[in-house]
Amino acid sequence: MVSLPMWCKKMLCTKLLTRVTHRALTRYPAGFSGKLRLLLRIDCDGPIFQCLEIIEIVGGKTLARYSVRRPAEIGNPSGESRNGLGDHQSRIAMTHLLSTEDRDFQAQFESRKSPPAEFNHRAHLRLPYAYLAEHDTETAHRLMREALQHLLEHNSVDISKCHETMTRAWIMAVRHFLEGISNSESSDSFIEQNPTMLYAKIMMTHYSPEVLLSDEACARFVEPDLGPISRYGG
Repeated sequence: MVSLPMWCKKMLCTKLLTRVTHRALTRYPAGFSGKLRLLLRIDCDGPIFQCLEIIEIVGGKTLARYSVRRPAEIGNPSGESRNGLGDHQSRIAMTHLLSTEDRDFQAQFESRKSPPAEFNHRAHLRLPYAYLAEHDTETAHRLMREALQHLLEHNSVDISKCHETMTRAWIMAVRHFLEGISNSESSDSFIEQNPTMLYAKIMMTHYSPEVLLSDEACARFVEPDLGPISRYGG
């Protein structure tokens, strides 16, 4: 079997999905209303990459499109933890999508148009969700950290104010809650399915104030001292 690198699978999947989506839309009569769900999976001797497109059509016009392109998370059959921190692979393939509002929120944040004061607790859930819907955990963490630092720099705030432990911990926490559901069509849908996350002090169940509010935790990631946050491969 031919082995393809992940970037090649992603490009191939995206191009195929674009072609299939166009062909699918031409098969429906004028005035059609409904929802199309198109899924492609590229499996060439290695990690599977999947593309999903959901298209809502009303009166023959596209009302909304939700898409996700990410490695399919095929799990660890044994389900055994890889280390004492609860690190393990996902057991099922999941589908988590971004709504138009999610993409607008992400674009506004990355373009530095969001005032830092408006980055509230819900935004601390929404932004990690946006990155994790389309990227692995490490990439999502890097992108979120860069976006936060650029926003601070744009507003003349010292980037040392970017709390590394909080940033990574929220990425890990959102990933943990994503593992508990199989599908979500938006960040709002995800949060509705996980209302526990709206408890703003949930991180204090893993960290003591002395650790989380320390200078060391701000400068670099520090492991929880009260209870571990599960880690997942990919």
